[in-house]
Amino acid sequence: MTQVDDVRTGTTGAPSDLVGGVERHLVALETLLASARSVPMSSTVMIDRGTMKTVIQRIRASLPAEIVAAKDVIAGSDAKVGEMIAEAEDRRRLLIARSKVVEAAEVRAAEILAEAEQSATEIRSGADDYLDRQLGLFEVALEKVRAEVQRGRAELRPSPPEPPAFEEPSERALEG
Repeated sequence: MTQVDDVRTGTTGAPSDLVGGVERHLVALETLLASARSVPMSSTVMIDRGTMKTVIQRIRASLPAEIVAAKDVIAGSDAKVGEMIAEAEDRRRLLIARSKVVEAAEVRAAEILAEAEQSATEIRSGADDYLDRQLGLFEVALEKVRAEVQRGRAELRPSPPEPPAFEEPSERALEG
């Protein structure tokens, strides 16, 4: 089979799965041009009109299929891009919602902390006041006990003899 026969039958010898429709026919055109007879004394070549028309018709027939395939690829890409954009938008909304939740949680945590500090201050103050009152009562009770202890000890000690009463010397004793 010659190269011209390959062009007429639409085959090029290359596996059809490696060369697409339009590409395959363009290769056939190149083959047709390369195998064409040269016109002497010029750069012109003679190409069989029927073969050329057949290749052009095949290219035209292949173009819609190629265009449809390209449109399908673009549509699939557009759909994928749309999905990716929707997913990114959902993720953005989720992150914003989470940040708002975190912000609200931080505000609430600060409020709880402030309330706890205020409560702790009040409890400490109340505990200090209570302790001071209790220590005051304990001090009074201890003073009473101390006074009782001193009285009891005083009763246990022998009383010192009373000093003699001082009498003023009489005038006679001074005269003599």
